[in-house]
Amino acid sequence: MLFSTIVAAAFFSHAAFASTIPYQHTFANHDAHINEFDFYDWCIASKAAFLESFKTGGTKEWTLVMGNEAADTDSMVSALGMAYHLSHRKKNPVKAVALLQVDSMALGFRPENVLVMKNAGLQDPTKELLTLDQLPWHRAKVAQMVQGLVLTDHNRPLSFWQNVPVLGIVDHHEDRGINMTAQPRMIEMIGSATSLVSSLILDEPYTEGTIPKELADLLFSTIAFDTNGLKKKKTHKRDLKSAKGMFELSSFAGQDMYKVAKNKKKHMKKAEADIGHLNVTQLLARDYKGDMIYNSTKPIMVGITNVPYAMADLIAKSSNGTEEAVAHETRAWAAKNEIDILLTLTKKKHSDGSKTREVLLFTKHGSHLNSEDTERMYHHVRDKLPKELPLDFKPWHNESYWGHQRFAWKQHGEGAGRKIIRPILDKVLQEW
Repeated sequence: MLFSTIVAAAFFSHAAFASTIPYQHTFANHDAHINEFDFYDWCIASKAAFLESFKTGGTKEWTLVMGNEAADTDSMVSALGMAYHLSHRKKNPVKAVALLQVDSMALGFRPENVLVMKNAGLQDPTKELLTLDQLPWHRAKVAQMVQGLVLTDHNRPLSFWQNVPVLGIVDHHEDRGINMTAQPRMIEMIGSATSLVSSLILDEPYTEGTIPKELADLLFSTIAFDTNGLKKKKTHKRDLKSAKGMFELSSFAGQDMYKVAKNKKKHMKKAEADIGHLNVTQLLARDYKGDMIYNSTKPIMVGITNVPYAMADLIAKSSNGTEEAVAHETRAWAAKNEIDILLTLTKKKHSDGSKTREVLLFTKHGSHLNSEDTERMYHHVRDKLPKELPLDFKPWHNESYWGHQRFAWKQHGEGAGRKIIRPILDKVLQEW
């Protein structure tokens, strides 16, 4: 089975692991020993122990900690930090593991994540971190098998997790006003969700010692990245306080904090841009967010993905450099992920400071809709979305340029990203 393969790959056994570690912490008073001072070993051990629980029937003892489905640096690191915190705090420690809401192959699509994890001592995130494809069952089934969820970097779980108790929320986005009984329920619109997790770590005593330096390095680097090197415009009071606290616990302590933050941001930004090797489907998967919506005429899977290239660049990256190839590759990827409607938002920054923004609408039938329903939904969204958006949308080319049930626009003026477009798209899809 998949879980036994993963456990074996983690080269971990309880007896061998325990005998080689001088300082041990009993994980939530159970038998999975975790080294208080080795972040790498904790990642390996918590993942292996969770997957082993599917064999032993102990999954109900576990809490899943997860960032949002885009799995950007803040989502990934805030989830890892929160899972470590929950399992090591002095008061009421629990069995907790971080789950990244992507497949393992997608981890390499964000080079900035690979870099920051490598700097924290993790060499192969596919072995050290838990991803969706490493679960022994579909996440909808796993959802019924665990104790509950703790959400970081978002405060509303995806529909797959909708019937699972939300035990905690640590987020820096707009408060959706749900899951009010979560504890903690810490929602502040600041620079980084990792700052909020860090503040919890700094405020609560631990069973033994403090957090590993590698984890402090990871948390500080992520705050620095999210706040553009601790620049005033991006940095709130809690961001700065958390950054200072983590800096003192990190391997950077004693240096100039602002210089280190600027250097971390510089190197991570450089890594973030190193995606020229990614193909069309990898770019679609890199920064994708999607979920089922049920307040539509019919339940549908809706997705929006950000691509940091202009449409012409995306076309050039397709298998034969044509619009038809982009449409074909998008269709195959959408079918694999059971997506009914997908918006691809492109954005390219030019040397003069200007930006090119475009939107590609794509629909397909077969997952949740028949061809007639899909056709009706497509025409409704194509006609209504530009009218509802407070933006200057112009057709990129005529419809036939992209093929059946495809349409592209160019955004004029400042344009808008997913945070603005997604709620309006949801509104448009309520009736079609």
